Amino acid sequence: MDILHCLDNSNYGGIQELIFNLHKYDRANRHSFWAADGTMAPEMRRGGMVLWPGGPPAEVDYDIVIGHTVGGWSHDNLSAWARERGAKFIEVLHSNFRSPTKPENVDAFVGVSHTTTALNSQFHRRECIYPIVQPELFQVGPKRGDYIGKLSRLVEEKSPREFIEIARYFPNEFFALAGDGNLREQILPSAPANLEWTGGMVRNFSVFYSQLKLFVFPTKDECCSVAVAMAQAAGVPVICQNIPALRESTGGYARFCSNIQDFTDIIAASLKFPDDFMPTISLAQDWAWRNFRHEVVIPKYNQLFESLI
Repeated sequence: MDILHCLDNSNYGGIQELIFNLHKYDRANRHSFWAADGTMAPEMRRGGMVLWPGGPPAEVDYDIVIGHTVGGWSHDNLSAWARERGAKFIEVLHSNFRSPTKPENVDAFVGVSHTTTALNSQFHRRECIYPIVQPELFQVGPKRGDYIGKLSRLVEEKSPREFIEIARYFPNEFFALAGDGNLREQILPSAPANLEWTGGMVRNFSVFYSQLKLFVFPTKDECCSVAVAMAQAAGVPVICQNIPALRESTGGYARFCSNIQDFTDIIAASLKFPDDFMPTISLAQDWAWRNFRHEVVIPKYNQLFESLI
């Protein structure tokens, strides 16, 4: 089948990673991308993916059109465009939001967490399918590197300021912050000397996670964090925000915090008694293995595609 994914841009990000991973690992279907060219576009094209910055030409047909969203806009127009071409339409929602798209315009709905899926009971056909973690990450851990790290966009909702504040509590530990975003120039000049910004978006995830002894993830909101799932897959202990979506998408195999004091207390205990985390590491890796491998995720999408055609 020919599948067309639609989003506003092809910049590096979790949604774009999912789309590219579907292209790389799904051998049964062909995946193309309609989005304005962004930072990830050259890598996608080198990987053999077809990108349509201005939309596909009229003579190119698709069996299924997928509209990816964070819930802030309706996909009614995209659904109508798909139906005019004889294609089925799927909406994939990547945030904890109730979609404004009219249910009658959606053939199937996918939430990337059970939390999101439950919020959208208005759709007659819906299911939860988690994102994909690259297979090489499952070969990294468990190991103990030198850094306490975080990978996320540097935007307010991902709490990079809080991570920097946590680093101040541990002047003798090395911290690594990976990612980019509109807060970079505001927050990095004031970061303590023990915090290293890795520069831009990480592409060699195995190397990044192999350097960590803890993955620390304060955040204000989350649906299903692939960065956290990658840490679990790589055998890195996770200390993250105590919110329902993270408790779900980690399987509960993390240490959960509500504020900076919680984070510093648990980090201090983890540094003093690192072996206490070992049982959780094994359970977290098993959870990631059962939920985020492409061998698990791809068949779920393929079953959905086949049921619509």
